[in-house]
Amino acid sequence: MPITQQGFVPWYFNEATAMRKEFLKPKKMIHPNSRKSIAITKKAKKISNRQKAEMSCLIKQNSIREKISWIRNNMIPGV
Repeated sequence: MPITQQGFVPWYFNEATAMRKEFLKPKKMIHPNSRKSIAITKKAKKISNRQKAEMSCLIKQNSIREKISWIRNNMIPGV
């Protein structure tokens, strides 16, 4: 689990590790239509959707950064 320099752990690592621990616990079978299984599925889906959104945001920011750097490098001085 990565920790930043200040010792702060991002929220998504806490939730992801909690879900991993939940799946690794030895337990009895859960009925597929039970409330508990629905809650676990919902939590896992929420985490994956957040991670997808973060990645798409990073990709967009990176493409904008590349465009701006290209404009800076190819700009004619004095115009």
